[in-house]
Amino acid sequence: MVDKIFEAKPGLWGFSVNLHELFRRLKGVPVSDDIVSSENHVTIVARRFRDLFVGHELKLQHAADIFPSEFGITLDKLTSDEKILSVLTPKVLDWTARYFGVQREWLDGSSNQIYPYKSYTRHPNRIIDDVVELMRDSEFLEAFVFIDSEDHDLTKDRQSTNGRIGFLMRGMIKQLNSETYLYRYLVCGEEWPLWRDYLESLLVMGRLLFRHVDLSIPIMTVTTQELKDYWSLAKFPRVFISPPYQREFHLEDFGLYEGESAKARGDIYTLNIPEYIQRLDLDDYFKSKLKESGFASSLN
Repeated sequence: MVDKIFEAKPGLWGFSVNLHELFRRLKGVPVSDDIVSSENHVTIVARRFRDLFVGHELKLQHAADIFPSEFGITLDKLTSDEKILSVLTPKVLDWTARYFGVQREWLDGSSNQIYPYKSYTRHPNRIIDDVVELMRDSEFLEAFVFIDSEDHDLTKDRQSTNGRIGFLMRGMIKQLNSETYLYRYLVCGEEWPLWRDYLESLLVMGRLLFRHVDLSIPIMTVTTQELKDYWSLAKFPRVFISPPYQREFHLEDFGLYEGESAKARGDIYTLNIPEYIQRLDLDDYFKSKLKESGFASSLN
C-alpha cells in the first residue's frame, strides 16, 4: 500500500505532510506492494535473502561457505525463515550488499531495485574505478553488451531518436566447488539522446578494457522487453547471459577501436575514440589505478 504525501489530520492547517513518503518519491524509490506492515517486512527480508542465492544460481546452503564464520551463518541457521532472520543483523546485511554488489535497500525490502544505478556517459573514469574494484576481488572478468534485436543496425544515423544499450560486467569472486561459481555483477543501463553518443560511449569503454585488461566484449542481441527488464535493475542479470550466448560480433570489430578519424572515414560518428582517450589521459589513469591495486596494464 502506497502512503499519501498529504494526509488530512486535525491541526492548524487541516492537513500534514508525510516527509518520508515525499522524500521516497523524490528519490524515485519504488515501493513493494508486499510491504504493508512491519510483520510482512520481516518476511520480505528473509525471502530476499533466499532470492539473492537463487538469482546467483546458488543453493541457500552455500551461505555457510560464503559468509565469514564470525557471522554465525551455519547450516542449521538456514532451515527456516525465523532462523535466517536471527542472523541477518544490520552488519550482515551491509556485508551481503557489498559482497554481492546489490543495494542494501533491496535486501531490507524498501526498494525493488536490486542494483545501484551506474552511469558512465561522459564520465569514462567511473568505469575504470569500478573495473579495478571488481578486479581486486575476482579471479577473472567477463563483459557483455546488449542491444535491441529489433533495431541493431549500428551504422544507421539516429539523430532524432534514442539509443539504448545494456552494459554488464561480472567477476568470479569465489569458486564453491568444481561446478559452482559466485559472480559479482556490475550492471549498467544507459540511454543517450543521440545514437552517436550511444555507440561512441560504448567504444570508449570497450577500447579501454580491451587494451588494458585484454577484455574482449561480445555484443548480444536481446528483445526490446528484455532490454527494458535489464534497464529496470530489478532482475538478476544471469537470465540475459545464460548459454547459449547469441553473440553477433565483438566491440573490437569496429574500425574506430584503432581507426582513423571519423571525418576521414566519412561515416556518421563525430568522435575520434583514440584522440578522445588521449585528450582525457584515460590510458594513464587506468594504468595508475591498476598499479595502486597491484595489477599491471597490458598496455606498455
